[in-house]
Amino acid sequence: MTAATSNPLIDDRDVELILDELLDVRSLLGLPYFADHDRGTCQMLLEASRDLARDALFPAYRAMDAEPPPLVDAALVALGAQIAAACARAGAAGVDAEWIAAVERGVGVVGALTAELAGRGLAGAADAMVMHATDYLDLFGTVVIAWQWLELAAVAREALAGSLPRGRAARDAGYYQAKLAAAQYWIRTELPRIDHLAALCRDAEDSYARLDPDWL
Repeated sequence: MTAATSNPLIDDRDVELILDELLDVRSLLGLPYFADHDRGTCQMLLEASRDLARDALFPAYRAMDAEPPPLVDAALVALGAQIAAACARAGAAGVDAEWIAAVERGVGVVGALTAELAGRGLAGAADAMVMHATDYLDLFGTVVIAWQWLELAAVAREALAGSLPRGRAARDAGYYQAKLAAAQYWIRTELPRIDHLAALCRDAEDSYARLDPDWL
């Protein structure tokens, strides 16, 4: 069974899309430092990484997610810079301006809400800060996924403006149109949920916290 048919994590075409078109690995390989490498050696590394991810990391992902890294101010600043760069690329590629604006607004919601909740914690109201921690994580993740889809939408627009198909796995026009449809779905359908999630975090709705198990 080949990696392409057994990898449970990601479609090999998506890996090639990110490596070849999003990150432009061939430009990296053109640097003198990497003169001993080519796309073939990259492919060998990818296949080894697939084996490690499938056989060792994938079965343990739940345990790894149980101990997430802490979020600090510098991380939010760095994230904002990455998303701003993606928005600029999307604009240059001709991605729908409403999608870009929605993602930019989402970054603002995350920043404002994080500062507000942190302020509650610093003031000694830890319960009010974490009352809706799950909703906060949902909101944060929704914005991050929207950023990733916006960047892939930019890649798709760039590809559709050139010659097709691309890559060893023959990424054709339909493949890129599917990426645009998926990006539209997430940004237009899922991203708007952040306003409701932010409202829950802010008003500290406490129905489940007040519930006494003895009542059940």
